[in-house]
Amino acid sequence: MTNLLRAFRVASLLLLTSALACCASHKPAPDPVVPPTAADAALMADWDKTVAAAAPDKVREVVNHTRSETWAPRLLMLRGSQPATAGQLNEARGYLNGQLRQAHAALDWPTPVTLAAKRAPKPIQITGLGDDQAWASAKAIPILYPAANKGAITQPPATCKLLWDEQFLYAFYDVPDADVQSPYTKRDESVSQADAVELFILPDMHFAQYWEINVSPTGVVYDCLMAKQTDGWGGMARIGENIEGMKVATHVRGTFNKSDDVDQGYTVEIAVPWTQVPGYARPGTGPKAGDHLWTLIGQADRTGVAPNSRLAYRAHLPILGWFHNVWNYSPLVLE
Repeated sequence: MTNLLRAFRVASLLLLTSALACCASHKPAPDPVVPPTAADAALMADWDKTVAAAAPDKVREVVNHTRSETWAPRLLMLRGSQPATAGQLNEARGYLNGQLRQAHAALDWPTPVTLAAKRAPKPIQITGLGDDQAWASAKAIPILYPAANKGAITQPPATCKLLWDEQFLYAFYDVPDADVQSPYTKRDESVSQADAVELFILPDMHFAQYWEINVSPTGVVYDCLMAKQTDGWGGMARIGENIEGMKVATHVRGTFNKSDDVDQGYTVEIAVPWTQVPGYARPGTGPKAGDHLWTLIGQADRTGVAPNSRLAYRAHLPILGWFHNVWNYSPLVLE
């Protein structure tokens, strides 16, 4: 009986080995490597020509994307300097065509407008209503442009006013909105995935360290210190960094998170301490008239309740790509 069992085990092992060998012999061969086509060469020539013709800063964000570790191999495949299969080449073509559309747009993309912030005669009381008399002298900046679009919206836009003094940079937003939506309740939640105002403060373009500040209609804050890569895609987002001493107040004209009625909108008032702004934190480096910063003023607008809601982003100027394209920010002069 023992011999029969041993013989059965040996026979089973032989059958299993034979089956595995058979499967291995039928393993699909890898896709063959193919060279780029003449059309790929023409696509690369269009890319090189377009990038060379564009103003460096206008096309920088697009070019940086193609230099990133994730996407750089696509261009190498199309140039024929990195092996690729037909599927990989097809994916690379789709990617580069998307980047090329942005690079073409950069050729005649509007130059960022220069903004000015007047000096407040005295500290502003942050109430969320914008009822401090100092706001009457501040120019309202319309938030007109959908992201990655040169065409302005036609409905009444949200607006933002800016002021400053020795202690704070102030912003007051007035947002018309028939459906105020924001489910967020905790600091540093992704409040820009619903209704929110956005403020980007970049003191020095050379170092590209800046604050992204998002505030919901209900006063929930997302603040993130960004360290931009000037010669590479993206940057380091330090969400755990908070602006100590920032003052925020809001006021909703209507009922938030209730889509079966009609709201009028909301207002947001913000005071950002200069001591928390990169470059202004050290003694003797406070703000002064004539200082130049860079900024983007934005808005997130959600209509309806998720998952059937619609989300739109707008900025005070045509922004090429996304809100972290710092090369497209407006110069801001402190008057």
